[in-house]
Amino acid sequence: MADNIDDARKMAEVILDAQIRTQIAAIKPIPFTGECLSCEEPIETGRYCSIMCRIDHEEDLKRRKRLNL
Repeated sequence: MADNIDDARKMAEVILDAQIRTQIAAIKPIPFTGECLSCEEPIETGRYCSIMCRIDHEEDLKRRKRLNL
């Protein structure tokens, strides 16, 4: 027999599931441009020319998200 706590937990799971699906659907793949996304150096594959550029770019994206830019 389900009680209020079980019902609330199930509802929270449903809401969280919906939020996750919404965020995943909003993610758009970044098209290959032939340039590093951080320093714009020419590259033949991937998105970054080095691990440091990947880290720098990801940190910049996080900062922009925090500032709503």
